[in-house]
Formats: sequence, structure tokens, C-alpha cells
Amino acid sequence: MALSKQCYIFSVKQLKIYPLTEDNETNLTYGTGIEIPQAKKLTFKPVYETYKCKHNGKTMDQIIDLIEGEWSLDCNLLDLEVLSKLEGDTLTTTGLDETETHELELNASSEPPYFKIEAKVKYTGKNSTVKDAHIILHKCIANRPETNLEDASYS
Repeated sequence: MALSKQCYIFSVKQLKIYPLTEDNETNLTYGTGIEIPQAKKLTFKPVYETYKCKHNGKTMDQIIDLIEGEWSLDCNLLDLEVLSKLEGDTLTTTGLDETETHELELNASSEPPYFKIEAKVKYTGKNSTVKDAHIILHKCIANRPETNLEDASYS
């Protein structure tokens, strides 16, 4: 049976970011992955540019290039280590046990680093030949990560 090109995606099962350590003309190299706990939603919106070749007012050919993409991520759990990696800030831990504190220093001069996002997703496997589905965004950068603090409502 041929491998199916379709499956229903239910949700993100596991999501990791991998820091980009080397970027040259032929290769992208990544460091060790960091799991983003309790990822709920990963969204990717591509931005294309279209070039048309016209002759006598008629379009003879066109080229569509992916020039960038916007991505977003929703999580249930705030992880300071992940936040520091996304923003390029410094996370410092001091003390032990009851006196232990974590300080995330947000610097205006910090440069967000590039990284790869890899999401393993839940899918329909009952009548599908798909056994392991991943979504990979190879070169991403965080743009103003938002942290929303609000009351939890349980039902």
C-alpha cells in the first residue's frame, strides 16, 4: 500500500526548539533541542511574492516565492528556560531549596537567536498509513513573545 499524503491532524503532541548553531550556504546545523511543555497550538502563515512574466498584456508565466512566514505558539505552561532561549535573554538561578530563585533578565540589547521548531503531532492512524507525523520550520526567530497572566477558570 502506498504511503498516504493525507491525515487528520488533531493537536501538537510534542514540540521542541533547536538553536541554530551554524548557517552557511550549504548547511544548517542545530544544537540540542529543548522541549516546550504543554504546547497547545502551532500556527504558520506563509507570505508569498508573485513575479509575472507578461507579453502583450497576457501573463505567460509566473513564479511564486515563499519570502517569509509568520508563526505563533500557544502554551499552557510558562517555562523560563524556553522564554530565555526564544528572546536571547539570561536566566540565572541562585540559592538552594527554599531560597532558590530564578531571574530572567530582559535586556533591550538582546538579539533573539534563530532556531528550528519541530512538532510531533497527533493524527488519525486508524485507516492511515501515516505512522509518525512531524511539522518542521527550519529557521525561525521570535518576534516579541507575549506572556499573558490571567485567572484560570476550571469547569
